[in-house]
Amino acid sequence: MAKQITTEDIKRIARLANINLSPEELETFTAQIGDILAYVDKLSQLDTKGAVFKSQTDLSNIFREDIVEESLSSDKATQNRPKSSKKGYIAIKSVLNK
Repeated sequence: MAKQITTEDIKRIARLANINLSPEELETFTAQIGDILAYVDKLSQLDTKGAVFKSQTDLSNIFREDIVEESLSSDKATQNRPKSSKKGYIAIKSVLNK
C-alpha cells in the first residue's frame, strides 16, 4: 500500500509550483490526489505475469515525403493584408498588455 498523501504534502507541492491554494482547495486537492494515488496503487497490484510488452518502435512514418516546391512570393502571400504596413512588414495591433 502506498503512503497516504497529506495536506502538508499538497502544501509543499503547491509551494514548489508557486501556487496559492485556499483551505477549501487544499482539502479538495488532497482528497482528489489521494484517490488518484489509491487507484494507481490498485493498478500496481495487478498480475502482469505473461503479459507481452509492446512498444511502439515498430510504427512506420505515415507522413508524406518532404518535397521542396516553389513557395509564394512575398507580394502574393501578403496580397490580402491591410494596407497599413511598415517597410514590407504587416502592422498589427499589439496583443500584449501595455
